[in-house]
Amino acid sequence: MTVSIPIYSRPREGETVQDLVALCRTAGYAHTFDGVRFCLETPVGKWKININTHPIQLQHINLVMTPHEQEYHKQPRLFLSLADVFTYIERHDAVLQQRQVSVDSF
Repeated sequence: MTVSIPIYSRPREGETVQDLVALCRTAGYAHTFDGVRFCLETPVGKWKININTHPIQLQHINLVMTPHEQEYHKQPRLFLSLADVFTYIERHDAVLQQRQVSVDSF
């Protein structure tokens, strides 16, 4: 099956940084916003979301596999909305938390 996905060079209508703030508060994630980058931290990862890029660019530090890493690496994914980014972060870090629990239980 061939599926066409439009990629626009503009923000998704109706989405704002305040939506990310609300999601972070609900999840209990620390977060900051400097006007360009929205940064958030989960128990197992640090994330930078460049809200001025479309598709949205996401960078990450894995606190489980590379806890002493200081450099962010770009996530090789295509994100079309802030909600897509947040959902990806939650899924990604849920897997990392499971790995951490498995390693810690030995």
